[in-house]
Amino acid sequence: MHLSYPHEQVFNDKVSGAEPKGNLWVRPCINFVNTEEIYGIMDRMAEGATKAREIGYDGVDLQASYGDFIAQLLSPLTNQRNDEFGGTLENRARFLTGLIRKIKQNAGSDFPVMVKLVCNEFTAGGLTLNDGRQIARMAEASGADLIVASGGNKKTKYKTIPPHSSPPAPLLDLAAGIKEEVLIPVAAIGKINTPDLADRILMEGKADFVGMVRALLADPFLPEKAQSGNTEEIRFCIYCLEDCAQDGVPGLGRSCTVNPFAGQEAALVMTPPPMKKKVVIVGGGPAGMQAAILCAERGHRVILFEKEKELGGQFLYADRAPFKEENAKLLKYLNTMIRKYRITVHLETQAGVDEVLSGSPDAVILATGSRPRIPDIPWLQDRDPGSLISPKSISPLFTITGNITRKTRTWENAWPSSGAAISVVRPRTGSPPQAGR
Repeated sequence: MHLSYPHEQVFNDKVSGAEPKGNLWVRPCINFVNTEEIYGIMDRMAEGATKAREIGYDGVDLQASYGDFIAQLLSPLTNQRNDEFGGTLENRARFLTGLIRKIKQNAGSDFPVMVKLVCNEFTAGGLTLNDGRQIARMAEASGADLIVASGGNKKTKYKTIPPHSSPPAPLLDLAAGIKEEVLIPVAAIGKINTPDLADRILMEGKADFVGMVRALLADPFLPEKAQSGNTEEIRFCIYCLEDCAQDGVPGLGRSCTVNPFAGQEAALVMTPPPMKKKVVIVGGGPAGMQAAILCAERGHRVILFEKEKELGGQFLYADRAPFKEENAKLLKYLNTMIRKYRITVHLETQAGVDEVLSGSPDAVILATGSRPRIPDIPWLQDRDPGSLISPKSISPLFTITGNITRKTRTWENAWPSSGAAISVVRPRTGSPPQAGR
């Protein structure tokens, strides 16, 4: 069981130390609760661990990362206390070490306690790996059974949850550094995105365990497929952070861009159809391909029409933008599954009514997608929409922006290597937009 505590106090009106958050006001708990209340929180969390064991959990995972309650106590950036829970590193770690001891005392010395530890905040004045090493030693001495080496805080969340622009396993050095310091097992986490990478981490002795979260949202059967050598059928995470982050999909909650069943497993149960049908699908983009795969998995006979010379639709261009290389893995997976189920595919076929109805289908799915909107710029009006995306056929490329953002700079720096000239259009106050290099 994941064991944490709210890191913010929420108010309807402004109070001392609070900052606006939407229509509410919030302030960090750690600096606005007294010493007695801190011990009370420790007692409640230890009681939660005891109840977890009573109802059948195998252990608890203490959240001491992500900028949450325990992590804020650990950090010199957020902890402004002047009692025994503030000041020195030992004092700032007092809540964590005391909680571990209390859980072992109440739930049993044999009840596993894992600590997801912020080992580096990646910001000036914050916790460093050296601090993380010392805290890990204290946690081990208090009875912790495993350290999960995490990093970052609320301001450096891109380190905690690495996006598509991050290289694989960016937090691995934290795990390796902690492993040098303690005798208990250490787990590496953070964009460990392939079985090969996980194997290499273990073989090189940089960690004792590896943790995958988004990778298993994308494909819960990744470990089984890896173990059987069936890696071509793994549906890899593309690290888009679109549907699994924050509040997820409106009306659905947290889900997954590449796995339509994530978060909906109880509602979307795959069952054999009462009658196998002939299904025609028009449009071979990712939606049409996924629809064809699901129909074939259920046992239907599927015919897929695509007007272009290859499947993929707009997703054929999705991996060409800087740091979007992961997108290519999804298209590779979809093509693999199309072949696996021997789906009949007609390429370079403009499927009209006659073509669709000629085979007397029982059902027709239209997955032709949307039409791209061309901005009202004379140079663009006669262009093929595909040429506006492909770096091989465009010169120059205009990036429209109000300000030169980090993302714009990324495109400016990355695309010239493909042979495309880059122009940035900037609006000027009181005058029409001006183009410049």
